[in-house]
Amino acid sequence: MNTAAFSISDHMYRMAVLSMCTSDEKLDISKCVMMSIVHDLAEAQVGDITPREGFSKSEKNRLESATMHNFVHDMLHYSPAAQRIEALWLEYEEGQTAEAKFVKGKTI
Repeated sequence: MNTAAFSISDHMYRMAVLSMCTSDEKLDISKCVMMSIVHDLAEAQVGDITPREGFSKSEKNRLESATMHNFVHDMLHYSPAAQRIEALWLEYEEGQTAEAKFVKGKTI
């Protein structure tokens, strides 16, 4: 078993549970839970790329974007579910909405 993938899935699950526990009525909690689940899907494939591994932030972003594109377009054939996953991932990456800021703040 790929222990890195297990750790990433464990992390995403913990974040989803934490998102469910918020009482902030201004947030779309369902969106926060879904975003928590999809935010590191690319990382599950490419691994947790850290600065000490010699990758620039732009290279990390390029690798993760390419991985998500492959997942959404090639594996899931850009189905409605794939489009939702892509939209949630992009929203998280852009970090502009209240939900994205909340989930980014829960990254543990």
